[in-house]
Amino acid sequence: TMNINNNNNKGEDVLLQLSDVHFQKLSGTLFVLSSRVAWAQQGQDDFAVSVYFADVDRLKISPSHKPKKQLQIVLHNTEAFTFHFAGLSAESDRDSVKEMIQQILQSLLRIKKIFISKFDLGWLKTISDKLI
Repeated sequence: TMNINNNNNKGEDVLLQLSDVHFQKLSGTLFVLSSRVAWAQQGQDDFAVSVYFADVDRLKISPSHKPKKQLQIVLHNTEAFTFHFAGLSAESDRDSVKEMIQQILQSLLRIKKIFISKFDLGWLKTISDKLI
């Protein structure tokens, strides 16, 4: 079993775990955790890929007519990670991961918008003026 407490994040919830997912032609397991997506090579205990949701800019999937069922995670810094789903249910596995990540990203965006709208920065200036 995978030790998901590595990389200093103890007690992260595993929301989805899929084996037979390839990264750079290596077989492994893809994890959707509460704060990130991670991938570990088969037989390894540590994540070779770890991408926090806050760093994700967008998701891309291979066209449905293509034989390889792929998901690409593109970061704000334009770095990208491409995963190839190779199991019998490759397309539905890929779509499940994509939908779950999209839901998490939409939730994070809603929280960010609420935070920004609730906190008018005028109060911050008032407080800082009083502290000086």
